[in-house]
Amino acid sequence: YYNMTTYNGRWFICMRGRSYFAKFRVRGVGVNNFTEAEGRKRQETGVKGMWANAHNVFVQVGAELGLVGLGIFLAIIGAGWCGALVAWKHRAHPAAMPELAVAIGGLVVGAVFLSLAYTEYVFFPLALGAAAGLEWQTALRSPVAEPAAPGAGPAAGRRVAGARHPRSPRWRGGAAAGGRPAPPPLP
Repeated sequence: YYNMTTYNGRWFICMRGRSYFAKFRVRGVGVNNFTEAEGRKRQETGVKGMWANAHNVFVQVGAELGLVGLGIFLAIIGAGWCGALVAWKHRAHPAAMPELAVAIGGLVVGAVFLSLAYTEYVFFPLALGAAAGLEWQTALRSPVAEPAAPGAGPAAGRRVAGARHPRSPRWRGGAAAGGRPAPPPLP
């Protein structure tokens, strides 16, 4: 159960973590130093007991790394989740399954109750989602070969300058392929 009444309870630990964030807003208390800050706080107040973890990844990162570190951490989460969603929508990667986006969502929900900010359990699904999204962005920017029309000559299948992925609105399949013709070359 979620202890909200004692000094050692998770609610009060979370509140103290927020006070560490408010006190050391820019640089934080240092990586993996939440328990040390908690121990110093206990010694100052004369309260005996264990030196507890934050039990919340966002409070832990905010208290330990400050505002800049929290912003970077949230950007990593956003990049992983958005990359997973984009890759799933466009089916750009074999790992682009809805389960990856759901796993990242579950990771964010679970992060509210766990102190796992610097573990591979957090960063692996985020990296996988970001990589899948980046692969889709790379495929969108890479030139695509013109599709060969029936009875087309030796120029069929050549790469077109400025061509995009077939799902992109800027893709030119060529007039022979039933697409929009390429614009004339600049003088």
